[in-house]
Amino acid sequence: MPGPGFINMKLKEFFDPKKVMDAVERARVIALRKGGAAIRAIAQKSIQRRKRSSFAGSPPSSHAGDLKKLIFFDYDPSSRSEVIGPIPAGRNTGVPGRLEFGGTITRGGRTLRYRKFPFMGPALDKAAPKLNSDWENSVKG
Repeated sequence: MPGPGFINMKLKEFFDPKKVMDAVERARVIALRKGGAAIRAIAQKSIQRRKRSSFAGSPPSSHAGDLKKLIFFDYDPSSRSEVIGPIPAGRNTGVPGRLEFGGTITRGGRTLRYRKFPFMGPALDKAAPKLNSDWENSVKG
């Protein structure tokens, strides 16, 4: 019958904490990237290209079709999280955020008021059930 040293040696060979933590971190990044892609796709699909305005409280219309192209996602290693949302471009700086949350922008001496046309929050809510399944069995040995 082997002594206590045998058990310690077997546990060390069986369980390598660094390998486990590296696998968990890789799985985290993969799951977050999948989630970011899913949320972006849902948000993009919710934005309709049409001439008329949307009703307040529903996703915005994209009159030129540019808003869908401004939605990006990326992993932020410093916060270990996924960042998803529209990036303002050109003269529309600040407008995508105002569409989501409402508010005002002053431009050229004029104050423009925006009603809420949320599209990112509802996309997250719709994707939430799938996000949990992305984490299931994500760490494999």
